[in-house]
Amino acid sequence: MENRYKFKKNEVYKINLPSNFEDIETVKNNFDFSNFTNISIVLNSFSFDGEKFDSFILHQYVQDLVVDKSFLYFYEEKKNLPIKKLSTKEKIILNLMTIIDKYDCFLFSLEALSVDTQLHLIFLFNYLTNYKYEKTFICFDYLKNDYDGKKFEINLVKPSWEEDLLVKLDFSE
Repeated sequence: MENRYKFKKNEVYKINLPSNFEDIETVKNNFDFSNFTNISIVLNSFSFDGEKFDSFILHQYVQDLVVDKSFLYFYEEKKNLPIKKLSTKEKIILNLMTIIDKYDCFLFSLEALSVDTQLHLIFLFNYLTNYKYEKTFICFDYLKNDYDGKKFEINLVKPSWEEDLLVKLDFSE
């Protein structure tokens, strides 16, 4: 398909989807991910409920990328807590830090996350795009009003949570 939207590396995108949208295959079929070698599954706030965290990967990542050491301290402090004692935000951050070296493109659903958690993650995602391994984050958010079942808005998100609308796509047949 030639009209596929192509994502660039080292960016944070937010795709606004209609509220009743459930067909992730439409997303996969209409977006060009050829810039990326390894793309994550769609991660969401429930993806991390049963994870066991592996600090070896994170230590290597911190050394390779000279990531802010506060991430490492946060990780070491929280990694052995029972999952139920972690907030959703903490689970997401721990998991991302554990799998950060496995993917160059992360697909992430913002559904069911508080505005505070969304803001925190957008700052974190922007922070992680600045490193040599070229991380890209594509966040899916559902529009509050269902104006059309097949229209998507693709936005580039900046650390201040400012969004620049790049394109509106209509995937109706």
